[in-house]
Amino acid sequence: MIGVNFQDELEDAEEFLDRFGKSYPSVRDNRGSVGIEWGVFGVPETYFIRADGTLSYRHNGEISAESLETQIRAILE
Repeated sequence: MIGVNFQDELEDAEEFLDRFGKSYPSVRDNRGSVGIEWGVFGVPETYFIRADGTLSYRHNGEISAESLETQIRAILE
């Protein structure tokens, strides 16, 4: 799992991640190209990407632990 910040200032994003105890790597998309490429509609959004780079599933809004687990299992099959 990788978090992508495409909108917030770096310091604001780092503060947010620290406050909520991030447990995954996070990168900054300075040009917003990742958001454009994946068609980001609003935040938060979760994208499940297969090893070959294709989109397996896209979830708009907050995602539950159950949905997260279901989609991870589907991608690993």
